[in-house]
Amino acid sequence: MERINKQAQSQTYQDKPVIQEHQQSDGGPPVLNEKEEVKEYLKAESQNDSGDESSSHQNQIDTHFKPSDPLIINNYMYIKEIYNVNLSPTLISLTTHNCSNIRVIKKSIRKEKLINETQLGYARNECIIHSQLKHENIVELYDYTETDKEIVLFMEFCNDANYFEEKIEASLTPIMNQYKLQSYANDILQGVDYLHSIGVIHSDLKLQNALVNRPDADDSDCGELPIVKLCDFGLSHIMSTEYGGKALMVEKCGTSGYIAPEIGTKNTLVGPEIDLWSFGVMLYEMCTAYKPTKLLNYRYGIEIGGSIINILKIQSRDALKWILKKELLRLKPYSILGFKMTQEIDLNDKVHHP
Repeated sequence: MERINKQAQSQTYQDKPVIQEHQQSDGGPPVLNEKEEVKEYLKAESQNDSGDESSSHQNQIDTHFKPSDPLIINNYMYIKEIYNVNLSPTLISLTTHNCSNIRVIKKSIRKEKLINETQLGYARNECIIHSQLKHENIVELYDYTETDKEIVLFMEFCNDANYFEEKIEASLTPIMNQYKLQSYANDILQGVDYLHSIGVIHSDLKLQNALVNRPDADDSDCGELPIVKLCDFGLSHIMSTEYGGKALMVEKCGTSGYIAPEIGTKNTLVGPEIDLWSFGVMLYEMCTAYKPTKLLNYRYGIEIGGSIINILKIQSRDALKWILKKELLRLKPYSILGFKMTQEIDLNDKVHHP
């Protein structure tokens, strides 16, 4: 069932982790009661805080593939193509929902371009996992379906989706505003913490998979910052008690420069720590506009800790120190940017630290 909250009607799409909803009479996306939404959110937070350590990282994902009727495709009107690379199976388009006129992203995974059954499994796994994620720092998946030719996902539209890619990777401009950097990093950590809390490892965290949604003019005038939302769960893994609370990565996956060094070529047991490695690279890149792998003579496992802070611009340096102190109390800079992580890291007491 498609889910778009009340704020989505102004195209800000800032949904909460726990929601109550009612269905519109036209069969379109439901509208949320914001007061009840907040009450449920606070209630859930209280329950989470009272839980014991053994409840963390439990698998809460239903692993069944449940596509909607392919006729749902007719509920959306094509606007324009956003992404289409010849060798990629993925086609991304902007659409609008026929009844609500809300902008929605359509992601089509073309089966003819998938190399093998493993890739088809990853595509279906993306639908299974993403459809169950409900958090304001996760791009929401409204619905998905499968036809003979493609798997189609309809998801939340972010109005400045390519911000990090254009500013940092294309323009080579670091984020100089300390408060923005702190806010962006915290948003990413909140999303990652949520994923880990329900037993999901993203496995492909990178700047291209962190989308920005900016507030409308009125909220922006009040000083509200943009919100960062994580997307693309095509390589995600589900932690299992079968593997001691970790996940089995059958084949090495991820994006070069962001992949944790402990990931082997085949059959690697992985945990939340691989996402923390990738986050460290993202944070470094936001501060400097290049990956730590671009440093002269850099290689995995080499301690470059002293130089990491010193090479940053003053504003970004202060922000990085703040983040490392407040959000990653048990991590030193070199442990997330230059050392192999050998133990699981729990973010639960860090993303909520004052």
